[in-house]
Order: sequence, then structure tokens, then C-alpha cells
Amino acid sequence: MAASKKRQKVLWGMVWLCALWLWGGALLGPAQAQEPEPEQTGTPDDTTTSAEQAGSPGSILFLTETDSSSLPTVGLRVYGIAGDGQALDPTTDAITIRHNGEVVIPESAAQVPVGTLTIFLVDLTPGVEDQIDAVQGLIEQYASSGNMVEQVDYVAIYRVAESSAVQLMPPDRFYNSVRNFFVTPLATQSGPTALIDSLLQLLDQVESIKPEPALAANIVVITDGTDPVSTQARDSVAPKAASLGIPLHTVGLTNSNLNATQQDNGHAYLASLSAGSRGKAALLGDPAGINTIFETITQFHNQWLLRYTVPDPAGGTFPVEVGLLYEPTVLQQTSITFSGSTPSVTLNIPDESRILQLPDLEEPVKLSFSAEVSWLDGAERSVQQAQLLVNGEVAQEVPPNNLSNFSADISNFVFGANTVQVAIADEQGLQARSPAITLTVLQGEEQIPEELAPSIPVLRILLYCLIALAVVAALAGLVFLFLSRRGVVRTGRARRRPAPVQIDPTPPTEVYVREEAGAAAPAGPTAYLEIAQAATRLPAQIRLVGAQTRLGRSPQQSDIAFENDVTVSRLHATITWDGEIYHIYDEQSTSGTWVNDQQVVNYGLQLLDGDEIYLGKVALRFHIP
Repeated sequence: MAASKKRQKVLWGMVWLCALWLWGGALLGPAQAQEPEPEQTGTPDDTTTSAEQAGSPGSILFLTETDSSSLPTVGLRVYGIAGDGQALDPTTDAITIRHNGEVVIPESAAQVPVGTLTIFLVDLTPGVEDQIDAVQGLIEQYASSGNMVEQVDYVAIYRVAESSAVQLMPPDRFYNSVRNFFVTPLATQSGPTALIDSLLQLLDQVESIKPEPALAANIVVITDGTDPVSTQARDSVAPKAASLGIPLHTVGLTNSNLNATQQDNGHAYLASLSAGSRGKAALLGDPAGINTIFETITQFHNQWLLRYTVPDPAGGTFPVEVGLLYEPTVLQQTSITFSGSTPSVTLNIPDESRILQLPDLEEPVKLSFSAEVSWLDGAERSVQQAQLLVNGEVAQEVPPNNLSNFSADISNFVFGANTVQVAIADEQGLQARSPAITLTVLQGEEQIPEELAPSIPVLRILLYCLIALAVVAALAGLVFLFLSRRGVVRTGRARRRPAPVQIDPTPPTEVYVREEAGAAAPAGPTAYLEIAQAATRLPAQIRLVGAQTRLGRSPQQSDIAFENDVTVSRLHATITWDGEIYHIYDEQSTSGTWVNDQQVVNYGLQLLDGDEIYLGKVALRFHIP
């Protein structure tokens, strides 16, 4: 019995020893696995760098410009980089905007060219001599049509030295600058190079290197990926680049002085560097990979201009936030200040009047509009210029005094959605643009909403009345003549011609001013041209009579002829009067028609009192009482 109990004690002791041994082994294993590894710099023998170890850095947004000059519309220029290095697209990626804490919806999103800065950092150590021509060819490939946009995008070249990055070519925006730089070929660096230290230093300097702050920056690192001399930790490079939003694209070189394991380790580090900074990785002998790098960079040539309407605009300073709906931590903040004297304009088109139907769009469509202008401080000021914008283009100049009720002939409608806006400039020079309103044009029998149907102008009504009175007077005259014993009135006055333009007593070949018989003088104030400079001898002032006055060198084609001014075309320009405003149009002249240093384009330009008109070397000044 005693022996049996003794055997049981021995058995239980063995069980406890086994349990303790297993428990101790379980503790010992993890403790050994978590021993800290020594800090790594960049030695070729490192084996713990791979693209899989670098986590995705997530998306990042940049707000490069704000425009608050056109209340109630505000513009924000942004660009963003997704975690995989692709450019964010506000039309597909959910971008949110908050104005003064209130969510606002962008009414438009358009791409605008801004440009990029691409820095090539070359690390040419002994052993890569046979690849220098290919490296130069790669940089020239980027600095060419299809990749870099000349005069918008910039390219710079740096090299890795023994302790830091050294500038070889400063930022430049011309293809030939790169080609001329390589007239003297690159050479290998004598001695070891500090890749990690150079990268970290260059990342700190990118903002000061940029010729323009809004440029999107990229660094293309061309190296074998090894670094035996840097003093800073190489694991810090990718996170720093990611936080700055500067993708590191890497191109791996093959160094004949390294063994296969060292080369693989170097290329693995480059892959992890790109993956951790939103960049792309390729080997020098991989054309498809190189093209992917360049295509990724060119995505950031354009940035997005987002416009939104400020709810309840008022004077003051307001916070604005731009972020990503599905990545709430991705956020950019700024503030916008509105002066109390800032103007605001609104185009009045009811929601139920924003669909019209037309049989075709071959002829301009006449529509009627109404707009209101106010200032944040409630003060009344004058509007100096107004324009109707259709699909982003100036459709017509609007007389400022007629903003409350004006008509426009629109020639750039399309079937489908069309945007209409009113832009104004006040006496302070401040501008405003109304929120864009979408008019939908359908094809079919003409149906125009009553609010958009053109009204008959007062002047036209008066004209109809005058015509009716003239007809009545003519009928009365015929009756009088019929009843008159004499049959006809024998005496009378000849038809009166417009008063001729008074000209200086000079030979008739030196001046020609034509006034056609019966030309009606314009209703309202009569404008005139003041001759400021001309080789042809003309009176100091010439009245504008009739609805149209043609200016040129040929007396046969012009109402006012500058025969001795060789810089004036035979038919140079035409001034028109529509009963309300004067316009000037260029008649495809050789030297162009200019008003106040602004060239007159196809749709003409409204003339205001004091405007200076240039026809070649002829200078005129427009006046209207």
C-alpha cells in the first residue's frame, strides 16, 4: 500500500515537471522573437526590407489656392494623392467641403493646369558606369512631349554625394535645358554615397526648391538601393515622404560590384520605399515600369477647381475645411475673409422655368433674364460692367443699368445641360459671379418658359407707335391732296439730309467721311470720336450717325476713311448702336482692333465713355454725353 502511494507521488511529480517545462517553453519562445533588432541604416546585407513590410500610407489632400473674389461663389483649388499613388478625382472620390461648419455641395469641378516639380536624384556609385547613358536617356524621356508640359512643369537634377544631395541642374521648364545639361555626361561618384541622408535632406528642402508653391512635387530616385555610410535610419525615409505628400518613385540600377543577394536586398528596399510613400518602383531595364512612373507623375499636372455657393453670405472671417468622406482624418483647413463692401449677384430663374424646348440650335436663341446685385454691408454702389456667361463663355455684354431686365441672343447652347451665370464688376473694381444655374435644352417644338420669354423693349414699342403715326399722317396727307383744288402742293422743301461732318479745308484725297442720305440719327445721346493720332487729316471730332459706322482706309468700304494711314486695313472695324449701347467689332483687320489695351474679339466689345480705340497706329477716343 505504501509502495503504491509512493508510485502515485512519483507519477504526479513527473506530470508537474512536464507542465512546467511546456509553460516555460511557451514563455521563452515569444521573448526571444521580440528581442529588438539593431537600428538599420543602409548596408547591403540587410534582409528585412520588402514592399510587403511597408504599410499603405493612406490618402492625402492639398489645398493650393482659395478664391473669394466672386461672392456668393467661392473657389478652392485642390489635388489629392490616394494611398496607391493615383490622383484623386472629386467627380468619383467623395470630397466634402464645410464652410463655417456647414456642409456645402460643390456646384462645379473643373481641371486647371498648375504644373509639377519632378526632382531626379541620381546615385551613381562605382559599378554602374555602363548604365549612365540609360540614366540620362530616362531623364530626357521624361523631359519631352507626352510627359512633361513645357513652360508649366519643372524638372531638376540632384546627385547623391558622400553626405548630402548636391544640385546639378536647378528647376527648369524647357526640354532643351535638359538636353543641353547632358552635353557633359554624368560620371560616377568616387567613394561611398549616403543615399538615406541625401533623401532626408532633400525632402526637407523641396518646398524651398519649388519655383511656385502650388506645384505638385515628386522625387525619382535612381540608385542600386544600397547605402553603407548614412547616419540616419533608413526606415524613417518613407514615412517622412508620405507625411509631406511627396511620392518617392524608384528606379533600380544593377551594380556589378555587388553580389546577387546584395542587389536583391537593395531593390527590395527601393520597392518598400516607393510603396510606403505612394510612389512607383521599377528597374532601369523595365520600360513598362518606367512609363508607369511617368504616367503617375503626369496625373498631377492638372489640379481641381471646386466652386461652391456660400450659404447666407456675410462680412467676416470664416473657417473652411476640405476632406474625404470615407477617410475623415484626411483634411485640409483654411479661412476665408469677406469684406463688408464685397458685391454679390444673383440670377433670378425659378426652378420650374429651367427647362426649354427648341427645334434646333442653328440660330441664336433670344431669352430674357433678371439679376440682382447687392453688397454685404447693405450700401448701394454702381455696377460698371456686366456679362452673361453661358457654359463658361461670355455670351453677351449686359448694360449695367438693365440688369434687372435684359435680353440676350445665345448662340452656344447645346442640347442637354447648360450653365448660365452673370458676372459683374462694381465701382470699387470688385467682382462677383452668380451661382451657376443649369438650363436644360430639349429638342422639339419650341417651348420657352414665360420667365425666359423675351419681352418687347420699350424703344421698339415706341418705334412701332411712331410708324403707326407716320402711316396715319401719310394717309391724311393723301386725302388732303386728293381734296385740294390744286391737286398737289407745288412748293415744298427737299428731303433733309443729315448734317455733314465738318472737315478742315484740306485736299479731298486726305480725308473721307461718308454719311449716307437718309441715315437715321441714333435715338438717345449722340456719341462722337475724338481723333487723338492719325496721319490722315481729319476734324478733331466726328459724330457717329446711324446704327452702324464703318472705319477703315478705303473710302469705298468705310464711312470714316483714314486714307493716309497704312497701318489701317481697308475695312478695319465697325461701331454699332442698338438703341441702348455702342459696340465695336473687328473686321478681320491685319493689326487688330484694341480698346484700352484689350483686343476686340469675335463677339465685339461694349464701348464706354472715355475708351481709347486703336486701329493700327491710329488712336481714337470714344465719347458719349
